[in-house]
Amino acid sequence: MTSTVTLAGTGGANFRGFLCQARAAIDSDTTVGTLADDDATVTFANNCGAGSITHSENRDKGSAKFRWTPSSETSNVHIVCTVVQTNPIYWVKAVHAQVSPCSSAARATLAFMASVGVLLAYVI
Repeated sequence: MTSTVTLAGTGGANFRGFLCQARAAIDSDTTVGTLADDDATVTFANNCGAGSITHSENRDKGSAKFRWTPSSETSNVHIVCTVVQTNPIYWVKAVHAQVSPCSSAARATLAFMASVGVLLAYVI
């Protein structure tokens, strides 16, 4: 089962860049499954391995949508993102959501509150 993941700023906040990875645990360096482009408005690059996805241009984005496809041995996964709002404002590994490949609600929305620099994750 494929899960749809959306990365977006709260209150309509834009961001310039991101790197998202599907990990078995938040602090793990090993990626699991595959992340793939699902958004015609953002140009993606997958030069960090199949379990990672990033942007390939630095224009403002309101959101980025992509798909996570589990591998056969995958149970739950954490989608972990580093987000750049502007050149001096960014968050490292702070946006995350747990996704289950067996869930009937196979969507995750990852949001960050740009105004206070706090990152929140929601699984829908």
